[in-house]
Amino acid sequence: MHARIAVAVAEALGGDESGFAELMNKKAYALGMVRTHFHNASGLPDAKQTTTARDLALLGRHIAYDFPQYYPYFAVEAFSYRGRYYGTHNNLLGVFEGTDGIKTGYTHSSGFNLVTSVVRGNAHLIGVVMGSRTAAARDQQMKQLLAIQFTRIEANNTQVMPANVPWQTANAGPKTNPFKGAVAQSLAEGGYQMAMTA
Repeated sequence: MHARIAVAVAEALGGDESGFAELMNKKAYALGMVRTHFHNASGLPDAKQTTTARDLALLGRHIAYDFPQYYPYFAVEAFSYRGRYYGTHNNLLGVFEGTDGIKTGYTHSSGFNLVTSVVRGNAHLIGVVMGSRTAAARDQQMKQLLAIQFTRIEANNTQVMPANVPWQTANAGPKTNPFKGAVAQSLAEGGYQMAMTA
């Protein structure tokens, strides 16, 4: 179902799925994602589709800093639509201090994956864990990875520049539920690891 929706969007934007994949490749390269290659619109397993932890961290950073007005959506832990409850798959939200997104993922081929953004004090980190065997293992790996980095920053805070997190001021911070107001009205109507200082 999701793959068919992705293909329909790809055909509308790129003429066909291959054309859309090429548009994504051009954009990825322009963002600096030089080891990423898209071959389909859905992200489902494809031998010709590749990426790296570094490239995913870079993409996560661009999402946050290039579109701060939309970024608070990634911090939403749950919402209801037409009487049905939808909870996040990002188990670090509300549990690991400072977590405000970004993306979970799973396929049989790639395992359990996670791209996480965490802001603490003056530091913003983006971590990537790929290829875990379970969601619990993925979450634990991410917590350990980020905890190590924050410990290093606390020991020597001159190694990173002070964080400038525009999404915390763009919409009154990530704790604000972006589904309130106009958005809620429209809804009612219709195994690799990396941490990156952002």
